[in-house]
Amino acid sequence: MLLDDAQRAALDALLDVIVPPLPERGLPGASQVGVQGRLLAEARALLPGVVAGLADLALETVTCYYQDPRVLEAIGVEARPPAPQGYQVIAGDLRLLEPVRRRGEIWRRV
Repeated sequence: MLLDDAQRAALDALLDVIVPPLPERGLPGASQVGVQGRLLAEARALLPGVVAGLADLALETVTCYYQDPRVLEAIGVEARPPAPQGYQVIAGDLRLLEPVRRRGEIWRRV
């Protein structure tokens, strides 16, 4: 399993949080000394967990980011709770849901 460019960049950033560069002491960060390459070469069993963790972190980050009032205002959304006023929902093509409807229930009833 190989990492794509975005995953490599995210892993490098995370490695530099764990071991940051200290230029004033002449110390490079973890990403600058090839830690990522060694991890990929020597710890392949960890790679699926790393990829899953990066995906979870990205999802959490985006979810939290788009809840911040400054971000909402910057993208033209009023920074307020959705209730009680609600938001206008743009009508979509509900025919796109047909494959899901045809599939039927996929959950267990308790």
